[in-house]
Amino acid sequence: FDFNSIEGKKKIVGNLPYNISTPLLFRLSEVADDVNDMHFMLQKEVVERMVAQPKTNDYGRLGVMLQYFFDMEMLIEVPPESFDPAPKVDSAVVRMIPVKHRIGKAEDFEHFAKLVKLAFHQRRKTIRNNLKELAG
Repeated sequence: FDFNSIEGKKKIVGNLPYNISTPLLFRLSEVADDVNDMHFMLQKEVVERMVAQPKTNDYGRLGVMLQYFFDMEMLIEVPPESFDPAPKVDSAVVRMIPVKHRIGKAEDFEHFAKLVKLAFHQRRKTIRNNLKELAG
């Protein structure tokens, strides 16, 4: 869907299935400047990775990339028994508000995205080994 086909600032709300949530969230990042806010229900573990802070186990590529564009907050947890039939996972609702003034701006966003992807590619390796492709 072409989100730019809708004029003006947008509010986007949805219940995102786990298997497409990450690609869809990355796609929505592209239109962050045209959004007032977004609210999504997702698998709880995905929301925890989205809002994770540095030096925590959940901090990774998803959080770094989304936090570049959005301030995010987990609003509520939704237990499986809230659904019929009950899923085998917990859910959570996240609020995403586009960042008005970024602390820094990547001059080459594609290079930044590649750097982040490589940095978190194999978490058990040293970052030096992960980034060999980009630097000597």
